[in-house]
Amino acid sequence: MTFKPPPLGNEVRLLSLAVVHMLYLFAYPSLPSSGYAKFTIGFDLENPDVTVTVGHAIRLYGDDGKLLPISTVYGDIVSTLNEFAKKYEESSIVRLTLRVYTVENKVVGAAPSGEGVEKLLEEVIRMDFPQNESKPIRADEIRHADLETLITGEENTHKPYAAGLMLVLPKEPVKYNRVETYFSEDYNITINSFDERSSKVLEDFVSRIEHIAKGFRPALTIYFHNLGRFDGLFLLKHLTSNWKGEVRTIMRNNRIYEISVKSGKRVLFRFRDSLNMLRGTLDSLSKNLCPELGHKGFVDHKKVTLQNLESMREELIDYLRKDVLLLGGVMQKAQKRIWDQLEVDIEKKLSLSALALYLFRQKFYEPDKWPIYIPNPNEDRFLREGYYGGHVDTYIPVGEKLHYYDVNSLYPFVMKENIMPTGRPVWHGDLRERDIDSLFGFIRAYVICPRTKNFKRPFLPYRMEDRTLVFPTGKFVGVYFSEELKYAKKIGYTVVPMSGYLFEKGEGSPFKDFVSSLSEKRKEAKKEGNVAMDYVYKILMNSLYGRFGINPESTTTEICDDARLRVLVQTCEKFIYSEPLRQNLNLVAYIKNTNPTSGEWRYKKNAAVQLSAAITAYARIYLYPYISREDAYYTDTDSVVVKHPLPCDVLSPFEIGKLKLEDEIEKARKQAPQRVDRAARLVKKEMVPKREARRRY
Repeated sequence: MTFKPPPLGNEVRLLSLAVVHMLYLFAYPSLPSSGYAKFTIGFDLENPDVTVTVGHAIRLYGDDGKLLPISTVYGDIVSTLNEFAKKYEESSIVRLTLRVYTVENKVVGAAPSGEGVEKLLEEVIRMDFPQNESKPIRADEIRHADLETLITGEENTHKPYAAGLMLVLPKEPVKYNRVETYFSEDYNITINSFDERSSKVLEDFVSRIEHIAKGFRPALTIYFHNLGRFDGLFLLKHLTSNWKGEVRTIMRNNRIYEISVKSGKRVLFRFRDSLNMLRGTLDSLSKNLCPELGHKGFVDHKKVTLQNLESMREELIDYLRKDVLLLGGVMQKAQKRIWDQLEVDIEKKLSLSALALYLFRQKFYEPDKWPIYIPNPNEDRFLREGYYGGHVDTYIPVGEKLHYYDVNSLYPFVMKENIMPTGRPVWHGDLRERDIDSLFGFIRAYVICPRTKNFKRPFLPYRMEDRTLVFPTGKFVGVYFSEELKYAKKIGYTVVPMSGYLFEKGEGSPFKDFVSSLSEKRKEAKKEGNVAMDYVYKILMNSLYGRFGINPESTTTEICDDARLRVLVQTCEKFIYSEPLRQNLNLVAYIKNTNPTSGEWRYKKNAAVQLSAAITAYARIYLYPYISREDAYYTDTDSVVVKHPLPCDVLSPFEIGKLKLEDEIEKARKQAPQRVDRAARLVKKEMVPKREARRRY
């Protein structure tokens, strides 16, 4: 379904009805009364120009093999699109695509009439569901590449018309005339069909890479800027159709991180996405890292057609060469700078967050001094209950002349300054007679939040059954880091420890040198005005804590035949995505490790969730004095909006742990982060009184 005009990602009601409309027209008529089927929702976005598969596959049949009621299916659709809207609320939706996965291929029945569909949609419209309103540098080669495409044919699909490739050596400047190009119209003397010429571009491009890679040890790495959302699928389809060896891919969140190509048992070459290392446009990155290479060119891609490809050849090839040139220059400078300052090679890992963990373990971690324990399944499940996110809340929804402050590197600061849980945890089944001030670890506790007029900013988080995080008053039980419970007691909470895992107190923090080193380098980058490297150091500092709390559930990508695809659709609780690569071959993504009691359950070898949980708890403690002020209007993880300016001694534009003034707001209106129906559930469970629920939501 193509939208004209395109709606925005936050128009959940309209998009949900469009999905149901397509189900009624095309899916349900093809389904038997009993069986098994799922469907995925895909959107083509106008800006950015990407295709997004939304959430997990949605079931059309229940466990009994019968079709689910439309109310159940519609509820799942709305819930899925609400999650999509959080990230893409301002993106324009150009096209909606549904993919239905069934066990049987035969078509049963016929599509209902237009009048019939309208009546069915009226039934759906009457439903009331929650919705959104609104390594050292090697002397060998690294390659950088790019593809250019245009939209062709009745299917309205992108197809490559040009490809570029450039050799990048660590100590040699990149040069415009060293970019090799492959252009579809150069083959028009011998090949009449554009589709065949497009395939020939990719064939020669891959053949050239193969020829170079055969002389390499280890594998040759080729970077694309935006491989994950665009170029990667063209390459994957070509390789799976033409390469005689094995092709593997790594995907996360519908993005291709890597495509590796094997010859025999050896990985010959691999394509990677430079965006996972350096976020931003090529133009902005090159301005900071290699301004001497000039600006990125410009081509109005909407005007590029099959008919004018030949006449635009010079302009298009120049644009392609500049793209590859800038990417080569950016990656070369970033690689050199990170090696010079940190002595790690960015080619070692797929992303900056993975590089952060590698850097910490190789350069800063002292296991004898701070032993980091990897919990077993039972320990992990308990500790993960105490892993909460940042505090997001609206206290006063409307205001004028406000001040918006942000803490400089909040998580790195608390990582550096606070004592972390180390060593092997010891379980204590009854802590009721123990004073919370004598405990260090993660405690299941019974707590009472005061309900006085002077206590307007609840401190301890609570996770609802639907995983929503709230900060309620009243009585409740939860798992918390001991230091957070001690602080809660200090500000007026009643805390009764029940049971939990107690850890050793480390001497200081294992992250002190890691954070200090990177923060100094970030200061230097800021003073130089180097936005790209400033971003690199920021992500290296901020992403380390999350690597320790990585969810055991993991996205797996697989290239499989149709029979395997049918099995995965039926058996995977969280089936995400399938893309046909060629006949009887599909790219499939799904979540595994969803059942901790199964024999296939595997834990991440670096998942020390107690560290991530302690760090986020320390961050909430650190920010609370600011959000508990009478003039606090709003808070979001590491920021606060207040009426009156903060004192100068807590402010600094660079020093981590201090706040900086991000903005002065003339007028503001902010909706509460949770819906009113969540407050009703709190009242029903007697977690908070009705007046408090209404105030908070």
